[in-house]
Amino acid sequence: MKKFIVGFFATIGGIVFFSILAMAFGLRYSVNRFPVVAENSVLTLNLKGPLAETASESGVSNFFSGNPFSLRDLVETLDEASNDPRVKGILFRLDHAALGIAQIQEIHAALKRFRSKGKFAYAHTDTFGEVLPGTLSYYLASGFDEICLQPYGSLNFVGLGTDLPFARGFLDEIRVTPRFARREEYKSILETYTEEEISAPNQEATQALIESLMKQIRQDVAQERDLNESDVIQLINEAPLFDAKQAKELGFIDQVAYLDEFENYTLQKCGDDATFIRFPKYMLAMTRASKKKKKDLLKAPRIATIYGVGDVSRTHSKRSSPLMGDRLFGTEETLYAFQQAFRDRSVKAIVLRVNTPGGSPIASETIWRLIRQARDRGLPVVVSMSDMAASGGYWFATAANKIVAQPGTVTGSIGVAGGKMVLTGFWEKLGIRWSSIQSGPNAQAMSPHRDFTDTQWRQLHNWLDYTYEYFLHKVIEGRQLRPEHVREIAKGRVWSGADALKFGLVDALGDMHKAIEIAKELAQIPETEKINVVEYPQNKTIAERLMDILQFQSAFDDVEVSAPRGFLVGVFQDFKALINEFSREPLAIKHPYKRFIQP
Repeated sequence: MKKFIVGFFATIGGIVFFSILAMAFGLRYSVNRFPVVAENSVLTLNLKGPLAETASESGVSNFFSGNPFSLRDLVETLDEASNDPRVKGILFRLDHAALGIAQIQEIHAALKRFRSKGKFAYAHTDTFGEVLPGTLSYYLASGFDEICLQPYGSLNFVGLGTDLPFARGFLDEIRVTPRFARREEYKSILETYTEEEISAPNQEATQALIESLMKQIRQDVAQERDLNESDVIQLINEAPLFDAKQAKELGFIDQVAYLDEFENYTLQKCGDDATFIRFPKYMLAMTRASKKKKKDLLKAPRIATIYGVGDVSRTHSKRSSPLMGDRLFGTEETLYAFQQAFRDRSVKAIVLRVNTPGGSPIASETIWRLIRQARDRGLPVVVSMSDMAASGGYWFATAANKIVAQPGTVTGSIGVAGGKMVLTGFWEKLGIRWSSIQSGPNAQAMSPHRDFTDTQWRQLHNWLDYTYEYFLHKVIEGRQLRPEHVREIAKGRVWSGADALKFGLVDALGDMHKAIEIAKELAQIPETEKINVVEYPQNKTIAERLMDILQFQSAFDDVEVSAPRGFLVGVFQDFKALINEFSREPLAIKHPYKRFIQP
């Protein structure tokens, strides 16, 4: 049976492998067939779903989700297009966009740079929320010059809100006992299991966070749409607004038209010879230009960019699913990236881009040490925070020279929580008994099949106290803040980036573009000198990327090799050599399928 199961999944893996292999060869064959960008072009993009931070974060699922490019790709391409005289403007469809507040602010900054070069930015959508809230999709649209809404479409600019689950009653019903403790009262991550309803500190912190984020949205929308903030508040209070014409009269949108009508309107604005070019196609067309640009920058000083996305973990990032794009912010891959940057003498500074809710304190300390090692080598480190950089993510950020966050970044959460679920009552209810065999009184302390002893419970609290004090010390030392101030703003509480700036937890508000500028300044690179921004670890070959996706060896290390699996691994190894002939150097091709070629 085991052989059958292994063989079945190996066969499925083989099908996936050969499909990707065919695509890889097809892409390699078509590398030199670059699209031509007309002199009077308008970039078009249907922005769907979430965006990965960078290509190395994405998996095959990201390709099929509709956004086969990353946030970094989007921003860099907009910056390139802003300096391209052939591109007159952009037209984005926002029907299914689903981005976080900080990522939206990142795109807004890129749009401002684009528009500052005299180019237009238009957005169209069928609706800003149908039966669901449309606050964030409208917030994204507010960064464009003109917003067009389909005639039958609503403006559900209703504000922000969240529903928090509390399962303590259910756990009591099935006789599962959550045995957790925390430092301190705002560290609410485990309240889902320990409480029957929201606690007063959790209520206070969550409400304050939502109000801070919503204030940013209101102010940005009012500024971009040239409205009074009171008008924006009134709309929020009265939304959803179902009448598109009324939304236009109130100044929240500019046009009421179907997509084809708005496309014609956009082309007419540019003249008779205007043409659309799809965003991914333009990215591919810019490949030659980017290659020439890279050659020109070969001798330029480098700013290394390293990405940390997902739960902070002591394992390797590749232990997650590269096929589906799930990520762990692993210390092993991060160590590899830093070591690559250390070995490159042209690297003068490092920007660590972070999007993480936190995770292992041990892993966070390891990454903290890497940042300190970089600084000891004379390499300034700037942390750039995306949607979230909290708990363990803030722990290691304290080692950086500077921290840059978006106003909408969720950060802080300086605290710790731990414990276990005790299943004793649950097993008794099922008539199942467990016997413990151990060689020390605390060998099974974290077993879910028995409660803590008094000594073990004290030890857990000792660990929480030690970890919390250690975390506080990191913040006090790294941020050079008064101990009493840190203790007041810590307590496990999360803050928006805007609030974090006021408390001294971050140094500046801005996007990754700003973080790179700060890194350049800290490295004492003259303002007029060009820099080469390079992501580490550097691009892998096709064979290396495919190995990451399939992971044949690691997936079946503990089972007997079946015939189908052995055959597929053999074929894979044969093809690996062949693929290497086509990829002696990493391919750095800016096109929508790049995730199959580089990390």
